[in-house]
Amino acid sequence: MNPTDRRGYAPRVKFLSGAVALSALLLLALPMYARLYSPGPEGVSFYAVPLVCSAAPTIGCGSKAKFLLVDLEQHSEAIEGAWLNRKGTVVAVKWRGTVSSDKREAVLKAVGTVHNSTLTALTSKEEANVSASFPSKKDWFRGREVDELSREEARIIAKNTMKGYREKQLVKPSFEKQFEADVEKIYTDLFLSISSYKDLSTETYNRIEAQIQAAGEKYVGIGNMPRVELCTAPKLEGAKGESCTQATGKSCCDKN
Repeated sequence: MNPTDRRGYAPRVKFLSGAVALSALLLLALPMYARLYSPGPEGVSFYAVPLVCSAAPTIGCGSKAKFLLVDLEQHSEAIEGAWLNRKGTVVAVKWRGTVSSDKREAVLKAVGTVHNSTLTALTSKEEANVSASFPSKKDWFRGREVDELSREEARIIAKNTMKGYREKQLVKPSFEKQFEADVEKIYTDLFLSISSYKDLSTETYNRIEAQIQAAGEKYVGIGNMPRVELCTAPKLEGAKGESCTQATGKSCCDKN
């Protein structure tokens, strides 16, 4: 190689080394950029929601969440899927890649308004805490999959209702197991039959309480079943705050 070639070689090597180094820095920066400016795993964003069960405060309220999730997915031009976490505190939304931030905000606001719920974007730290379990089937429920939470809610209500009866000695121990099964079925049928969360009104719950009253009379005799407001009689396990009362117009079953 002549001297001229050697003089031209060094700058080329230096230039290529610099380009490689710059490319490496860009590649290292891409994951950080993605975390800051893109949705969570696989294009999923996470939002805080007020969908915890009042009557079963350790899980999400399936009868309320189901219709919110279904309505989110009705916006199929923007959303591929929507899930509720088991606790009822977070909704995960998988957006289509071409959807603008303005469109996302409009969809969230429209659906939230209909369901009287605000969907608030999580901070990066909060998102990291909840996204690790997504989309585990036991931790996240899509659309009508939340019926499983409704069934669990019915079991918890039945258990706590029977606890209240037991403390007041209203039902003989020999009847408790079957009566609890009756209460669970009545609530399960209610939660799975409604067409809107607005169906969970005071009138609806009064009707359910009357059904449970009649079911109890099978075991204690007609006219011998004292009327108890079933949602407020027991001290709900895990419940926080003061007990609901008739005076407030609200109950632990979240009557509207």
